[in-house]
Amino acid sequence: MDEKEKTEMWLIYSLVWRRVLIHVLEWSEPRVDAYIEELRDLMETSTVEVCVFDFFYDEPFAYLVRAFLDDGLRERIEKCSSEEAGPVWIWQRLVDAVTESRHAEELVQDDFDWTQARLRYQAERRRIEEWLTTLE
Repeated sequence: MDEKEKTEMWLIYSLVWRRVLIHVLEWSEPRVDAYIEELRDLMETSTVEVCVFDFFYDEPFAYLVRAFLDDGLRERIEKCSSEEAGPVWIWQRLVDAVTESRHAEELVQDDFDWTQARLRYQAERRRIEEWLTTLE
């Protein structure tokens, strides 16, 4: 991956992260900036070309696990004994609610409805919270 490709991929990923964190999770700009800066540092600390490629191998949402399972959700998941309450399964449910299975390139388009994405995320998060309550 050359520098041009790396820059292009970074722009797509960081735009997806920024839109999700601001419009869906309703984070403040400084919090978003700090999170994205951590991800940039993660990418830049690798001097091995294959590691930079690997950074972009996963979809942008792979780097939002911590953000999606924030606000005590991860702790609640870890207390559950049900295999269905695994962090990966729950994270994927939340991602699917936001994206409706769209790819990153579609999420950076101006016509993507972030308000609806937030509403879908909030509804799915409520369902997950209610379900976890039944498992406690």
